[in-house]
Amino acid sequence: MLFLMVLFSSSMVFPGALFEVATAAVEATVDTLELSIKVPYVFGYSNFVVEKWLNSLIWENTSGFVRETLEQTVKSLKAVEETGGDASAYRGVAYVRGEIFAASKKYLSVVLEFYAYVPPAAHGSVEKRSFNVDLERGVFQDFYELFSRDQEKIIKKNIIKRIEKEPQRFFSEAVKIVEGYRFRDNFYLDEDAVVVFFKEYEISPGYVGVPEFRIPFSELDFSLCDEE
Repeated sequence: MLFLMVLFSSSMVFPGALFEVATAAVEATVDTLELSIKVPYVFGYSNFVVEKWLNSLIWENTSGFVRETLEQTVKSLKAVEETGGDASAYRGVAYVRGEIFAASKKYLSVVLEFYAYVPPAAHGSVEKRSFNVDLERGVFQDFYELFSRDQEKIIKKNIIKRIEKEPQRFFSEAVKIVEGYRFRDNFYLDEDAVVVFFKEYEISPGYVGVPEFRIPFSELDFSLCDEE
């Protein structure tokens, strides 16, 4: 059975700009897959082209993940049957959660988190994707276009400090990995901080999930207002 509903949340307000964010929620259970989606949907933005682009970005990543999880599950269950197992005893899982962070009138970040379980694996996997957008240009914002090398050093120093404070949550080589790390799209912005995250198993055991590190702009001597 499939249920589809759209729930409206509070408005996001930028200086000089206004748009609404709804939550598109899909819940479904079929023989092979349990599906749960809650992702943002933008409407009412003054630039319709950018609005459409943002919504396409969110849905294409969401639907692509669901399609891939379903295909992997069907393939895996077929293998179970071929080895004499009971495929009906298993069901895959695909969860997607999303959020939009309004950093300023110029920048916003879309963050999507994916959870997939493909039976008969012992456990599922988690993935996070972020899309940092320059609204004025309608393009993705690169980490090194926003932050200098000195600010990058401060970010790494903050991350290492936390790792050293909780060493049991990280691999022994985590500090070395961070020291030589080059950031890509694994960050997002909110009103007063940058949040950096790493892949599952990249610097920490699976039970940690996707580790995040929040560094306030005040510690970086950085302001998005200077970018506007």
